Amino acid sequence: MTLTLEERLKVLGEQISALIRSRRSCMSLSALSVAFLRQHGYALKPEAYECSSLEQLIQRLHHSVAVST
Repeated sequence: MTLTLEERLKVLGEQISALIRSRRSCMSLSALSVAFLRQHGYALKPEAYECSSLEQLIQRLHHSVAVST
């Protein structure tokens, strides 16, 4: 058994939200990748979520996180 893509995205959104809250600030995408690897012990892999880039993956998490410029 495995989680559906929708559920995996929900879990990932929760993980990233918690990571950003723990830093109490915004994070760049490159800093997010490094912090996620340190926190969870594995790298963010956009292809695991049917995305071609980290930017596309973050956009799919619009229910949990927002990208600002």
